[in-house]
Amino acid sequence: MVIFARAPRLGRVKTRLVPPLTAGQALNLHLACLHATARLVASLPRTIAKFIYLGGRINPQRVKQLHRPASVFLRRQRGRDLSARLQQLFRELFAKGYGRVVVIGSDSPTLPRARLLQALRVLHHVPVVLGPTEDGGYYLLGCRKVQVGERIRLPDIFDGIAWGTSKAYAQTLKRLRRDRVAFGVLPRWYDVDRPADLRRLRREVAGSRFTYVKPLRDYFSQPPPSRSASR
Repeated sequence: MVIFARAPRLGRVKTRLVPPLTAGQALNLHLACLHATARLVASLPRTIAKFIYLGGRINPQRVKQLHRPASVFLRRQRGRDLSARLQQLFRELFAKGYGRVVVIGSDSPTLPRARLLQALRVLHHVPVVLGPTEDGGYYLLGCRKVQVGERIRLPDIFDGIAWGTSKAYAQTLKRLRRDRVAFGVLPRWYDVDRPADLRRLRREVAGSRFTYVKPLRDYFSQPPPSRSASR
């Protein structure tokens, strides 16, 4: 199970939420989302390997603020763009002997734990699983290692997708169908990208029974930092 996210850097994360947030508030929200997602992944069975792959320049002090669970190992993304970085991640983990790899972002921190286990089960039956978001992207992408004799090429089928746009999910479906790759689709979920998403997240966290959302509950309970303190 892999969390694939940007390294926490001021002015480089949650930028579509600035305004209404300041850059410092956006950074703290990103850290809270990463922390909550790491706690979610850490709650999975011990037999499941767990990683965070961060992209961009990694500030050791910011990484410490993640309070990363010991069972979740930190790695660095490698590649010229998102397609290349995802392909490299799948190849790397398949080469290490993992037969099924599920990747999620940190923008859906209230994702139900059962959804992650469901994705792993789906990969027993088909080589690809997708979790679409409400805005046309997806919050989850999973592949299983190609078996000897299978004609499909994974993860090359994800090359050239317009990541971060409303076309990503539709383009991926078109590519999978063109190459006759069987796939499974999970129920839709949402990303925290816009002010309306942030308000939704606040409401959801307030009513959640899941302990892994505590970093977000703490975030929403804190008074907003001053602009000078966020620099």
